[in-house]
Amino acid sequence: MISRNVASFINELHHENVLFYSFDFDKSKPSVIQKRYLGFKEKFQGNIFERSTSSADYQSILQSVKDYLSAQPFTLIYTTADILAVKLNQIFKDISVIGIDNAEFTDFVTPKLTTVAIDQVKKGEVAIERLLESIESGTSAYYELESQLIIRDSAWINQAE
Repeated sequence: MISRNVASFINELHHENVLFYSFDFDKSKPSVIQKRYLGFKEKFQGNIFERSTSSADYQSILQSVKDYLSAQPFTLIYTTADILAVKLNQIFKDISVIGIDNAEFTDFVTPKLTTVAIDQVKKGEVAIERLLESIESGTSAYYELESQLIIRDSAWINQAE
C-alpha cells in the first residue's frame, strides 16, 4: 500500500524516470523491501532504475550510484528509508527525493524531506503479535499498516519535457 500510494503521487508529479533505492534485498524472497518494490513497480507508470546498498554509510551509497554522478537518467529518487533519502539528497541536489519513515532527524535537513509516516510503535506491536501468532499456528500472515504521505519540499513537479 505504501509504495502504491507513493507511485500514484509520483505519477501525478509527471516523473517518468525514477530511481528506486533501497538496502540490499532479494526480489524473489518475501520481505518488507520486496513488497515495497513490487507495489511501486505495479503502480508506477514510468521507467524504474534500481540501485541498492548494504550499508547506510555515505561511501557505500556514493559507490552504489557512481554511474549516475555525471548524468542522471531519472528525475526522482524513491528510497525505502529516510536515512538513504537524506544522503542521496546530498549527492543529487537537483533531483526530487522521497523517503519512508518520517524519521525525526529529517526535521534538521534542507530541503525538508517528503516522506511516508508509519507509526513505529504500532509497527512494533503488530510485529510482536504476528510473531506470536505464527509461532502458535506455524504459519505467517501478511499485514499492512496505515501510513501517511507527508509532502514537503524535496519532491516537486517534473518540468522536463
